[in-house]
Amino acid sequence: MRLNWYLIALLLLPLPMVSQVTISPDPINFFTVFTGDSATIQVTVTNNTPITYVATEVGLWESEAFSASTNGFSVAPGGTFTFDVKCKPVQNVRTGDQLIIRSSSHPVQLNAFVFAFVRHVDSYYDLTFDVWHEDLKSALSTLTSFGYTDLGYNPARDRVFMDIDNEAANGQGAAQNTLTCPYTGTQAVGYTTRPDAQTTFNFNTEHTFPQGLFNQVQPMRSDMHHLFAVTENSNTQRSNKPFGVVSNPTWQNGGAKANGSTFEPRDAAKGDVARAMMYFVIRYQDYNGFFAGQEAILRQWNKQFPPDSVDINRNTLVESYQNVRNPFVDHPEFCDRIASIASTNTGPTTPEAWFLDDTLNFGDVPTGNTSTGTFVLSNQGFGDLTISNISTTQPEFTVTNSQTLFERDDYFAFKIEYAPTAVVSSSAEAVFTTNDPNHPEIRVPLEGAGVVTSRPEIAYLQQARLYPTPTTEHFRLTFDQSLSEALSLRVVDLNGRVMKREELEVGEQEFQIPVRGLAPGMYLVELEGAAGKWTHKLLVQ
Repeated sequence: MRLNWYLIALLLLPLPMVSQVTISPDPINFFTVFTGDSATIQVTVTNNTPITYVATEVGLWESEAFSASTNGFSVAPGGTFTFDVKCKPVQNVRTGDQLIIRSSSHPVQLNAFVFAFVRHVDSYYDLTFDVWHEDLKSALSTLTSFGYTDLGYNPARDRVFMDIDNEAANGQGAAQNTLTCPYTGTQAVGYTTRPDAQTTFNFNTEHTFPQGLFNQVQPMRSDMHHLFAVTENSNTQRSNKPFGVVSNPTWQNGGAKANGSTFEPRDAAKGDVARAMMYFVIRYQDYNGFFAGQEAILRQWNKQFPPDSVDINRNTLVESYQNVRNPFVDHPEFCDRIASIASTNTGPTTPEAWFLDDTLNFGDVPTGNTSTGTFVLSNQGFGDLTISNISTTQPEFTVTNSQTLFERDDYFAFKIEYAPTAVVSSSAEAVFTTNDPNHPEIRVPLEGAGVVTSRPEIAYLQQARLYPTPTTEHFRLTFDQSLSEALSLRVVDLNGRVMKREELEVGEQEFQIPVRGLAPGMYLVELEGAAGKWTHKLLVQ
């Protein structure tokens, strides 16, 4: 499955209260990270509202390369909470995801785009960076053929028996020449030469892709990435049979099974034969369609039985003679980026709309006022996404901007306004028609409630914003409209002592309040007028 690059989806729900809850940094940019390594970035959520923010869920859309260190948290008014986002990638691709924080206390979802360029430390596989399907197959074909050395059949067999699979020579620590049949686990101990192993111990050379299917032609016949030393009996039982699961065996030995149509190696060899077969088809071709019928089970074995140190060492030994490696031993995950190894398949070509389907809740909005929300749509497919017939089902809600064409990885923020004209709760939907076959119509739930106030000053208090916090010299208070009533402002410490007083004059809309002389610490900023009282926390550094 293709990993996402740009924005997956997000809903920014407006707060019908003072200021907002914010997340920083956004985007969360890891820049370059190497596979096998991990990197961490600290993320801070700041609550600039008068209500404790409760996060009930923290997560990533796909969670393949990124993870969060917490599942939930709470932040007091004026406070912050910091947690870690970790990047531990596997695929060497540009990768993106979306950090999503849901809340039970606020009608808002926090979102931050997370991305990284992921590389392999070894430059050998630079050709494979961020390529998929047929492009990846082409890159791997180049890597497995460029500079290839063909030893010839008998020299290649000698190397397999005496060096590559010989546990006294390949680093496995045997005291004397030792072969272990990958199919059955049977050993040949103490042989002196390849002919001796063949005649005395009945071992033979196995071609995981049967040589009869390609008429024993070079260089396929002597390519040691798919040659193994096995017992003659298991070689005969395997013959030209495809690999697979054998339910009713007519032959068994050491965990290997066979019947008249299928051969199943023991578990220890299943991943090895899968990666040898994948290498062969990528390097050469699928002769007689032999691989196609078993591709599904071989892909399963590749995942179920990953390479170990013996497999990696064997890959290096073969490279020392042939100058090329089996890429599926080094990176078995390459298989996940190839739609079909046996046939031509460019992967998905349809658009894919990504979005959050949660309700866009505008909360209480005074009649005559307008609150704005944002619904962001992203195309994470390979084909162009088109949007049409954008509408809402109730006139109080309006989509005020538009984009109709989304190329791959493109995204756009649709603004939706809620302007109640009466004291009534409203439920509606924003409707988008798309050419995504899985989402031909997107319906975004919308909710809000129109409210009235006996005095306009109540609206002032609802719309007041205080920033910045923390601060060192001053803070600002802003209102959506000019004040029609004077308001009293007090800065109070946590012991209840009034440290500063100000009068906010009628007709003004923005105020700057100095805090020089206040000791660092947490304070309460209180506004009071005929409409009531408003309180916000302020951190002075």
